[in-house]
Amino acid sequence: MKMEEYMKAISLRKHVKKQPLVTLNDTDTVGNALSLFKRKGITSAPIKNTSRKSSEEVLLGLVGVADIVYYVLSLVPKLDSITPEELKKMFITSELIEETSVYNIIDKSRLNPLVELYETDTALQLFLSVLKKGVHRIVLVNGDNVAMQTMSRSDIIKLVAEGIKKGELDKIGEVQVGDMIKRNDNIVSVKDTDNILACLTNIKASGHKSIPVVNDQNQLVGNFSCSDIHRVNQDLFIEFHTQVSKFSTNKPISLKMTDTLETVVSTMVQPDRSVHCIWVVDDEDHVIGSVSMTDVLRYLSKLKMTDTLETVVSTMVQPDRSVHCIWVVDDEDHVIGSVSMTDVLRYLSKLKMTDTLE
Repeated sequence: MKMEEYMKAISLRKHVKKQPLVTLNDTDTVGNALSLFKRKGITSAPIKNTSRKSSEEVLLGLVGVADIVYYVLSLVPKLDSITPEELKKMFITSELIEETSVYNIIDKSRLNPLVELYETDTALQLFLSVLKKGVHRIVLVNGDNVAMQTMSRSDIIKLVAEGIKKGELDKIGEVQVGDMIKRNDNIVSVKDTDNILACLTNIKASGHKSIPVVNDQNQLVGNFSCSDIHRVNQDLFIEFHTQVSKFSTNKPISLKMTDTLETVVSTMVQPDRSVHCIWVVDDEDHVIGSVSMTDVLRYLSKLKMTDTLETVVSTMVQPDRSVHCIWVVDDEDHVIGSVSMTDVLRYLSKLKMTDTLE
């Protein structure tokens, strides 16, 4: 069975969890969010409107650990302007954290925009929404537009892992890591002797949510992610001078270029946790790349799309109507993406004034 057929046959309604959706109120503070995340073992939550006038329940957005990390970094000077003495004295007190409401840091990292799907939608629509809009999770709502739960990239990876295990996906599991990514010997990393501030700063600079921790021989010895802020945080303050080795994950999971996609997805979705990014190492444990859930989804979506921009715009503006969004299909009419007027305008904005459409 092909990927599109497999995903299209799965209704999201079958995967609605029985437990109630964990949410935050717009009046809750960043400190409240940190406590909730740690207590519930989650990394993000939708924000409900409780202080703004509305006749119905409205979600204002999502806040995750990455948004909190970006907020924390906005409160401190740049790393290169801090002396070691100043760094040792620096910490964020509970007063600063408690003064800021989660409403003020909604999607501060630009990684958690609010995207909703209906429970009657299929896993294919979840797949395309996550991949196309670049979001890490969506909010699933019922017919009354009441939020039921959130679904993330890890839920899609779980479905892929199940499909491979049951033999329902044609040879996808045999694909190797080396087919999905290219070797990169310049992966941004931190030393196990670096402090927490350096680690968080490098995470933000890299645009990822985690970073490898290496020793003096540049061998992988740990992993630090945005979610580790739970363990860094002690009574709602962060001591930035603390060595990252005290909080990073020891003996991190790693892969080789020859490992298969089946190994990748089964490693990412474990019974007790989800691993969003796995470092790829050589035979000497030097980091030479990474495989994220996004990499897996992008690889699975790769199919040919050969129509020209001329065809796209002429299809969008017809004599009797305008088409704001066009579905992209492969040779067997399987939906593999979409092109909107916004996509066209964004592409055109990148061209120089002297460039031609041809």
